[in-house]
Amino acid sequence: MTAVGGGIAGVIAGIWAATTYLHTTALEYRKEFNGKQIDALFSAAETAATLISETNELQWRDQRAMFWKLHWGELIVFENPEIECAATYLGAKLNATEFKDRNSLGPEIFALSNAIRKLITFKINNDWRIDLPELVLVLKPPTEPPPTNAQPQQR
Repeated sequence: MTAVGGGIAGVIAGIWAATTYLHTTALEYRKEFNGKQIDALFSAAETAATLISETNELQWRDQRAMFWKLHWGELIVFENPEIECAATYLGAKLNATEFKDRNSLGPEIFALSNAIRKLITFKINNDWRIDLPELVLVLKPPTEPPPTNAQPQQR
């Protein structure tokens, strides 16, 4: 093999190694991000369900605090406009609801859980893909926009 051939082989091997590393890193990132997303969505649904089903007032108050923690924390990172709207309506009603009247939260809890289910269904049907250039704010040519319930909402 000539020096030129060896150099070309070295460059090709380097490109292959870099491409493999970047692909593996992207897959690991997607897996971690998607895991956090599904955990946050399930936590929100579970917390909302507990707001209507909990029979112990102290535990209900703990879940009420957990709802607000999720609403102003993790859920903001992963929600879409439909979840944001449903969570906001639930929060407004939750602020005006005492433990003894918790059953009146049913329609708002259903709306939030339904919005979460729709987003999860959308994500499953789209392989839980993350648009990495968009995530890191790299400009790219415009493409067909995803359904409105899949676009992240900023507060």
